[in-house]
Amino acid sequence: MLPVSAYYFDGYPNFGDALNVPILEKVFGTDVRQAAPGEASILGIGSVLATIFPGNWCGVRMEEQPRSSDPIHIWTTGFLEEPKVLAVPLRRPIVHALRGPRTKHYMEQLLGYALPVPLGDGGLLCSELLESDPVRDTDIGLCGRPDQLKGREYKDLQYRTGAAFIDVTQPAAEVLEAISHCKTIASACLHPLVAADALHIPNVQLRPEAQSKESLFKFLDYYGAYGKGEYRAWRTAEIKDRASIENRCHTNFDDVDYIKQQLLEAFPRFL
Repeated sequence: MLPVSAYYFDGYPNFGDALNVPILEKVFGTDVRQAAPGEASILGIGSVLATIFPGNWCGVRMEEQPRSSDPIHIWTTGFLEEPKVLAVPLRRPIVHALRGPRTKHYMEQLLGYALPVPLGDGGLLCSELLESDPVRDTDIGLCGRPDQLKGREYKDLQYRTGAAFIDVTQPAAEVLEAISHCKTIASACLHPLVAADALHIPNVQLRPEAQSKESLFKFLDYYGAYGKGEYRAWRTAEIKDRASIENRCHTNFDDVDYIKQQLLEAFPRFL
């Protein structure tokens, strides 16, 4: 297997970031070693792109750590929010793919040149991790963290619809397996929606009352890769049953498959 040093966020259990290792290893045949952003050869899935720029906090500041003089490869990574500081990167990026058009816009501003690269979230390739087609025997999967489950909005939604709660802080393989058994998915977290898209499962983004506008950046970025100027997140009270998710799902699964193929072809296999 080809050894690859990768940086991904692991400050707390997070389904999207945890997909990096299994996708890089199983889909692309690499042997992943986690590394700090100053020494990693690649940034992959997640909202960690700000780590290569000074003054933009994203869990770690590269300017405070040793860093390699080698370039760093960027594959499907995104910003968490609009960059606060416009500056030259601390390491030269070689961009192969970005999560969405908002990330692409800011990267082009920061780098000063156009980036004709594919757009999409690398988490879409999680469908390649399943050994077989699972039986979909759960009407609604409600994805979130345990603290969300304790909130009244989620409890009311569960009571109203009988949805099965999927804890996204569990190991990525377990979360993916649980999602794969669902007929529909509702989530306020991004990567359960990405996984549902990858598996052609109708899904909707929930927007709880407490969710801030700033946290929508990555959603707008991801869905923008499908060429949709507008999309809508739904209040939990608007989800009544499985049909209400199916009728609100705005994903074209043919578009998903096209993007997956582009991301497969864009991976830097020469690392």
